[in-house]
Amino acid sequence: MQDGSTDAYLAHPDGTRPFPAVLLYMDAFGLRPRLKKMADRLASAGYTVLVPNVFYRHGRAPVIDLPDFVGP
Repeated sequence: MQDGSTDAYLAHPDGTRPFPAVLLYMDAFGLRPRLKKMADRLASAGYTVLVPNVFYRHGRAPVIDLPDFVGP
């Protein structure tokens, strides 16, 4: 990135053939286990999924600690 390096999560199916790509943007809470699970689910359906940490300027993910479930 122009302002430095960003960390990200990459999920992909097994195999060597080309797979369609998905860029999964995170919500306000940042890159966290729940988004990794979502990326894994898409990868199990045959997609290569990249989830970048768009808050990389504040540090590597997780930028803030959250529980796995955030209620209302």
